[in-house]
Amino acid sequence: MGVANLSNSCLSYIQLRQSAEALLEGKPMSTNGSDAAKTSATGTADTVKIASTGVQTLGSYRQDSRGLTMNDIVVMSLTQPGSVMKATVNPELAQAMLETINGENRPLSHARVKQYADVLTRGQYVFNGESIQVGVKADNTLVLLNGQHRLSACVAAGISFETVLVLGLPHNVFSTIDRGKTRSYADVLSVAGYKNTHNIQPAARILVAMEAGFSPTVRSTLNLVTAEDILRFVDDNHDLLQEAHSVSSRITSVVGGVNSAWVIAYCVMLQERQKAGHSGIEVAQFCHAIETGAGLSFGNPALALRQWFGRGGSKRKGQSGKNVLEAATIITAFNKWVNGDQLQIVRPWSQDSTEFPSVNTSPLSPTASWH
Repeated sequence: MGVANLSNSCLSYIQLRQSAEALLEGKPMSTNGSDAAKTSATGTADTVKIASTGVQTLGSYRQDSRGLTMNDIVVMSLTQPGSVMKATVNPELAQAMLETINGENRPLSHARVKQYADVLTRGQYVFNGESIQVGVKADNTLVLLNGQHRLSACVAAGISFETVLVLGLPHNVFSTIDRGKTRSYADVLSVAGYKNTHNIQPAARILVAMEAGFSPTVRSTLNLVTAEDILRFVDDNHDLLQEAHSVSSRITSVVGGVNSAWVIAYCVMLQERQKAGHSGIEVAQFCHAIETGAGLSFGNPALALRQWFGRGGSKRKGQSGKNVLEAATIITAFNKWVNGDQLQIVRPWSQDSTEFPSVNTSPLSPTASWH
């Protein structure tokens, strides 16, 4: 593991470790450069009381106004293993931890760092008790067990964040970290009391991205959408989403297709038509025609789309992006239906050849109802 000096005036990691080891042996700790160390790479910390046998808390630790330093982390990791505290980590301390003890983590995901940095920048970060853990190897070398993405995001955004630090864990616990099931966006909505979350959540994620001006086909932009964004969107559009889910459930039970695709298409079509001054009833009429097939003649875009779904709809393997492809195909057929155009065979929309289609906001053609 490479070791870098944090600054010319700051104790090196090796010096810090040697000083802490001296404490373990009952020797006076070297203070050369300690003041400089405490004025760089600093954060603030408070004690956290843990009512568990064998877990040390920092009840005796009282930091001064200069804040938490890399020096403190080294000393406490080696002299008080298992210590737990709440801390505000600022970019300087985050950089120090990344440069000195982050040598054995999984490869950094730059997309995840960008996502977390965006959350910090937008002021959406909330302290939730999730910890950053520092381990100690047999030779008293410190190693960051987890938290590199949050620390990297802190540096990238230049914004401090609150977290829990767990210091001095045995290095061999690394294999047990982050093995639990990740809470999905649908889980977040379920906990908030919403129903039908497995169909509404993927649609809401796409709709949030589109509302922000992002392309729904670019995965890196979808990664910028947070659980908080989705929850806020569902809060603001709950009635519309439930209506869309009801429509999509009826259609997919008859003709097939991805449920969330119809939720996306219905919401986009209805909102865009209403913004243009239309009632939106034409969206309900179009969906009803797809559902029942009643009175549809050859050449009606609604019939062509219904038959396309009857043949299996999108042939794309897996669910990733399939809802966007089918939603775009639905909107394309709807646009022709609004104009009263003929459509005999549906050609599925391809993200490789065109942008996601805009909704036709023209007045409904008189011929749209008799195809």
